[in-house]
Amino acid sequence: SIFICLFYAQDIYNLYQLSIKKAEIDFSGEWIGTEFLIDEPYDFNNDGILSTDYKIELPCLIQNITLNSDGTGLFKANIHSAQNGTLECVGYKETLINWELNSSQTKVLLNACDETIEIDIVNKNIIERFSEALLDEEIGISGKVVYKRE
Repeated sequence: SIFICLFYAQDIYNLYQLSIKKAEIDFSGEWIGTEFLIDEPYDFNNDGILSTDYKIELPCLIQNITLNSDGTGLFKANIHSAQNGTLECVGYKETLINWELNSSQTKVLLNACDETIEIDIVNKNIIERFSEALLDEEIGISGKVVYKRE
């Protein structure tokens, strides 16, 4: 019937408008790692207080992402070192990246050094990266980094 056809056409139009709105979200900009959430509480700074946020344990921790509108960017992260049984920030490393959204626009894909890192899009101002080795390969604690748009 004509009603069904019009209803179907309206659905297609609504889906089209939704996809346009979704594609219009610009993820370029500065993304700051604000939380480094680990699965189990740990006392990295040896203050006697367990925490599930590595950033609380090591406030100097930096892991920021710059996403340029042309698909290039920069990943900036601390290098940490274990000194006398505690972790410290000893510098940072900058890595040039390329980035894009996946086809369903639910993830930001960072490409660097022949590796792709998937970052989940929570909303237009928050993205999250899950990892089995959140801190580094040696420590290997699983968790997620929460990035907020600056």
